[in-house]
Amino acid sequence: MRNRLATVYAATGAGIGAASFALSQGGAAFGGRWWLASLGMAVGAGGAVGWVGGRWMAARIAPIATAAAQLAEGKRPRVAHDESGRRDELGLLAAALHEMAAGMERRIAAVAEDRTRFAAVLSGMVEGVLVLDRVGRVLIINPALERMLGCRPDEAIGHRWIEVVRQHDLNELIAAVLKSGEPKTAEIVVDEPDGSRTFAVQGSVARRPDAGDDERRSVFVFHDVTTLKRLERVRSDFIANVSHELRTPLTSIIGYLEALSDGAHEEPRQREEFLRIMKTHADRLNALVSDLLQLSQIESGEYRWRRDSVEVVDLVRRSAGLIAPLAQRKRITLRCEGTIPALYVIADAEKLTQVLLNLLDNALKYTEEGGAVDVEVEAGGGGAVIRVRDTGIGIPPADQRRIFERFYRVDRARSRALGGTGLGLSIVKHIVEAHGGTVTVESRLGKGSTFCITLPTRPVTGTASCVSTV
Repeated sequence: MRNRLATVYAATGAGIGAASFALSQGGAAFGGRWWLASLGMAVGAGGAVGWVGGRWMAARIAPIATAAAQLAEGKRPRVAHDESGRRDELGLLAAALHEMAAGMERRIAAVAEDRTRFAAVLSGMVEGVLVLDRVGRVLIINPALERMLGCRPDEAIGHRWIEVVRQHDLNELIAAVLKSGEPKTAEIVVDEPDGSRTFAVQGSVARRPDAGDDERRSVFVFHDVTTLKRLERVRSDFIANVSHELRTPLTSIIGYLEALSDGAHEEPRQREEFLRIMKTHADRLNALVSDLLQLSQIESGEYRWRRDSVEVVDLVRRSAGLIAPLAQRKRITLRCEGTIPALYVIADAEKLTQVLLNLLDNALKYTEEGGAVDVEVEAGGGGAVIRVRDTGIGIPPADQRRIFERFYRVDRARSRALGGTGLGLSIVKHIVEAHGGTVTVESRLGKGSTFCITLPTRPVTGTASCVSTV
């Protein structure tokens, strides 16, 4: 640009100079040669001044033109201002262009910051967010919704929603919001290979007041309420089970009380039998309430655990000694054998004793006369491993994964007849997990069951023995 302007000015000056010289030559014939020569010299000087002015003007205009072209392309202009510092028309134009470029940079920076903040908010949300245009094409899908639905952004952005997830209830909700423009909510159940998930979906329409229908956007927020629904079912089942467990012995006690009041107390033998049955049911109620309170304390975190150094083999030996009289009465062999390095755990000895007594009591209850119950202790996997193995009736495979649930029984009638509350194994699981351990079960119908407890240990030298047979 600068060179083109300079060339134009120079050509103009040279042309005027040449014309003046020609006139000076022709004017000699008429005797005005001196006047024409002066005119030619003046015009030539004007041409030179024009050439210099053109160069100067081109030097000021070229950067402004370049900056304007960069602004038009959306780029940041490299020229900052008119270096001449003049306040003429070109100086004012350069200053205005400079202010416009600075303002554009500020607006671009603000937009970029808003986009970054918006992306950070969407990425940090636990809820899934979906934004659609007026025909149902996906404009925005945040990472939480990608994880919920198992899709990638390139599979969703720009595609119609029905192509992303084929879920009838969800598609109906989206279609209703797109059609009516009114906010709507629904609970959607999405089936997955490992089960189903429940979402509470809220749909609404967002649009600027001055925008037309083409600018309408539909926003859907997905709340994963699967865990909440599961907890609601657990609570409902728990209340129903507690009510049932309490009602059964209470009904029996009330029935026998009515029989006694109707005259059964007059027969000593019948009275004694009724009183014995009522005491059995009362003891069962007391055990049930005690287990419920204990389980509630453990689950709520209100129980204050003792943290003592406990030698595992000695704990197992003492627990087996406490349950030995029951094994003798049922003519069941109770064995605790082996000599291993001493294993110490940081634990609540009383609660670990309760765990072992619960497992041994269950093993004896479900093992027929003449059977055997073995307790083994060994070191493995960086911890102490305790196994309680019986030769009892076993647990069906379908029931093994639920055996540690509250009030879950494989054989309800037999469990009640044996005096179980349905909470023993649930308490075992909570106590073991509170010590950082795990409890598992392996069983075969008709062959017996093995409950395995693993507890983290701390290294201590020495040996301990567990050799006893009842």
